This record gives sequence, structure tokens and C-alpha cells, in this order.
Amino acid sequence: MPLLKLANGIAVPESDTIARLILRETKELEPSFIPKTSEGQLASDLICRLHDIYITPIQGSMYRAMGSGFGRFGNDRGAALNEIELQLKVIGDVVDLWDDGNSNEGGQFLLGDVSLADATLFPTIVFTEFMMRGLFGREEYLGRRLKDWYEFMSNQAEGIRQFKFIC
Repeated sequence: MPLLKLANGIAVPESDTIARLILRETKELEPSFIPKTSEGQLASDLICRLHDIYITPIQGSMYRAMGSGFGRFGNDRGAALNEIELQLKVIGDVVDLWDDGNSNEGGQFLLGDVSLADATLFPTIVFTEFMMRGLFGREEYLGRRLKDWYEFMSNQAEGIRQFKFIC
């Protein structure tokens, strides 16, 4: 778990909180990872929150030994994997709604321009691709838009670096 120690000695242990501080401190740099509109910021925040609350706590179901517990699903690995699929569908629905209401002229990132949502979700999808497809044979767990986004991200320099680091 990352930890940021501030100059005044306060230790901040939450990665999302640290990431948001860094984004605020570097917002003049490009890319800023902060969507240009309030609606875009809301969508990015929602995707990050859905990821952190509903997927992160049960990611261990993809790699932990049986009997180690998978959050609220106890030892039911299948139920936890189903929940990961469901939450990725919910995130995909958020992206689809965003695409329907916006021109998405910024490119192939989740919300047009690159945002914290892309940086939050990509490492998880790299891992779920490896585990859900490779280990559990779940071929159709990502919707069309998230599949397209993952393909795009996997071909970006930073995406390739993260993919090699994770796999």
C-alpha cells in the first residue's frame, strides 16, 4: 500500500487520496488527468469510486487460495468473480452513457481525454485479462467499449510498460 508522508509529518495511506493530491498539485502540466468539464470530472470520480469500493476488495478472489476469504462472498470464489464481472459491466455502462452524451473527440480514453479513471482502471484490467481469461476461462467479461479501450491502452507506451510490469 502506498504511503505519502507530508512535510508536516502526516502520513497519508490511501492511493486514491494521494493520486488526487498529485493531480491538483500538477494540474498545469499536460496531460492533467483531470477532465475539462464538471461532468467529465464526475464520471472519472464515479469510475474510480466504483473500482475502489466494489472491485478492489474482492480482487483477491482471482489469486488467493481457497479458504482465505473473498470479502463479503466468504469462500465463494465464483460469486466474487461474478461480482467483478458485474462491476466491470457497471463501469462499462458509465462509459457508454458518457459516450452517448458527449462527442468523445479527445480520443480513445474512457472519457475522451486521459483521466484518473484510465490510470485507476488499466492495471486492474491488465490483471483481470490475465486471470479471468487465462485462468478462469471467462471470455466475455468486458463489454465492447471497455474491450476497445483496453486494446487502445495496451498499445500506448505507458500501457505497454504497465502490462510488462504486471504480467
